[in-house]
Amino acid sequence: FTPTTDEQAFVTPLLTPPTINEIATTVVLVSGGYPGEYKKDKLIQGIDNNKDSLIFHSGTKLFNDKVYTNGGRVFAVTSFGNTIKDAVSNSFDCANKINYEGKYFRSDIGQDLLIFDVIKIFKLTSAHHFKLAT
Repeated sequence: FTPTTDEQAFVTPLLTPPTINEIATTVVLVSGGYPGEYKKDKLIQGIDNNKDSLIFHSGTKLFNDKVYTNGGRVFAVTSFGNTIKDAVSNSFDCANKINYEGKYFRSDIGQDLLIFDVIKIFKLTSAHHFKLAT
């Protein structure tokens, strides 16, 4: 298959992911009780207060133009920063603006990686181990 020029103009952007020079971190917001029993149908507010983060819906549903909980893992909040500390802080800031009854997220996410902000140079190998860049 050889795409035409028009097809290439459409497909190429889809196949070429954007690159950024920032660090990204993600915090998962869950329903109270998760991973055990949890309640659904809790009104969610504050989603629109977060223009600088990516909010991925998972356990949500839309009813009468309002968003409600509908699962254990409700959102994944991804934010960016120039350092790991900034990215983590931005994710927590966003998570704190989202409100629903029983909301929970771990507050220790990314804390073990802050040492790399001090080192400043590292890379992730294919074995998922961190090592200093050479």
